Amino acid sequence: MSKFLLMVAMVFPHAYAWQDTFESIGKNLRAEIDKTYKELQEQKKLKPGEPADISAVVLKYIPVHSTFDEAEIILKAAGFQVGPRPGATVAGNRPDRYNVVSGINPYNSSLFVGKTSIWVSLIPPKPGNYKEIEKVEANISVSSI
Repeated sequence: MSKFLLMVAMVFPHAYAWQDTFESIGKNLRAEIDKTYKELQEQKKLKPGEPADISAVVLKYIPVHSTFDEAEIILKAAGFQVGPRPGATVAGNRPDRYNVVSGINPYNSSLFVGKTSIWVSLIPPKPGNYKEIEKVEANISVSSI
């Protein structure tokens, strides 16, 4: 059992099913992402080509050492499309080639702002090792239309 699952058990001791608990966490994550997006938009900090780091927001709900299974349930409940887990021998030399990338794309789209997307990368400790998450990176990205 992961440290995260133990933490969930302490926070939600009467949960009837872990799946329901993770889905609830995912909905709370989405609410906080929505709130963060509105704050960044009001502060005019969302600019094309300059992703806004929201890793700290996501880490509250998917801490390091969570399992990939737990994180994927949470992200799906938050509305993300979760990408596949790359194999241990992915071609190329990009440092992010083993990450599990999830997105809400588009998150928002408008004629005046452009297309806004939310991206979360779950980073394994070693290529092909998808037991626990070593690092989480997340951002809100705006592109011009």
